[in-house]
Amino acid sequence: MSEDGRWKWYRLWMKNSQLLNFFREDKGSALDQPYLLEWMRQSEFSKCKNFAAVLGDPVVHSRSPAEHFDFFKKQNKPFFAIKIESQDFDSAFPGLQKLGLSEAAVTSPLKDLAFQKSQACNLSALEIASTNTLILKNNKDWLGTNTDIDGIRAISKNISHLDASQIGVWGGGGTLKVIKKVYPQALYFSSRHGTLRDASNSTAIFSPPRFLIWAVGRKNFDRGGVFPPSDWPLEMIIDLNYAEDSPGRECAQQFSCSYISGLAMFKAQAQAQKNFWREFS
Repeated sequence: MSEDGRWKWYRLWMKNSQLLNFFREDKGSALDQPYLLEWMRQSEFSKCKNFAAVLGDPVVHSRSPAEHFDFFKKQNKPFFAIKIESQDFDSAFPGLQKLGLSEAAVTSPLKDLAFQKSQACNLSALEIASTNTLILKNNKDWLGTNTDIDGIRAISKNISHLDASQIGVWGGGGTLKVIKKVYPQALYFSSRHGTLRDASNSTAIFSPPRFLIWAVGRKNFDRGGVFPPSDWPLEMIIDLNYAEDSPGRECAQQFSCSYISGLAMFKAQAQAQKNFWREFS
């Protein structure tokens, strides 16, 4: 049992091995109790030996389980959302492999750690030293790639005509290296201080960007994030988040500018993940 429901996936995976199981309605008696629909969906799998998952923190509202359900259903593998904090990754990851993890989507804050645990299968992943997609080969070695690049490129068509000086990036986190690969000349700002990230340009004079790539989620923003100066001439916010509570939505409302959700990016990188898993399975 846990206070945040992080063991729901384990109850679903071990349901046939446990003599007594519970599902819940409303709040139930524990957040680890799955809902009836989750029990029913798990019952669609028969004698499965492996599972796939999205790993990270937070993952409770991740769309990955729904996005990849049909893909892995054809392989008789359920897909779970597993909360893992960065300090627990080294001990948790081998345990998940023993339990049957065979493919994984990796989100913040684990992408750099996942890179260290896997063999990069392409030059892009090597250059940015960050992995968001894993597959286990021969029950031994993990292969990895980063499909965030595909997602960033999918949304870049909205600003492909712009000069780099007109594009700003607010925050970054685990996707910062990927964004820099696609937009190396853009202006990069700290979401905590609102200043340019490059220390050598901390006092530089620049023209405020017209288009802002929002790259910080709710959890990190609430730890001390700030919005851009109110006098910036922002015309569009391109959010890398797709959550309804993304602070990028608030920013767009404050500036009364156009807003593009990160759902397009998510869909593009998710399709690239499927292609990778299909190629190396």
